[in-house]
Amino acid sequence: MEVPASSTTPTARGQWTEYLRVNEEQGGLISQALAAKLLGISRARVGQLVDRKKLAAWYLLDHSWVSATEIMQRCTATPDRGGRPKKSA
Repeated sequence: MEVPASSTTPTARGQWTEYLRVNEEQGGLISQALAAKLLGISRARVGQLVDRKKLAAWYLLDHSWVSATEIMQRCTATPDRGGRPKKSA
């Protein structure tokens, strides 16, 4: 994929190249806002997961991105059942 003509600064060109590289390695990148919608949690909670290193994130092209593969794995994972344990007979 070519670098867009509007991205003529070395910083933008470097970020675009880095975005393409990370996008290919990670199987796609999605915004943190979209990740929050897919996971059914708030954007702030996604930010907390990134801060706690539970989700890998990249800041490229003036946006924060997370791995689409990682988000899809979390979407299909069995949710942790909270609450009191069931009574044993």
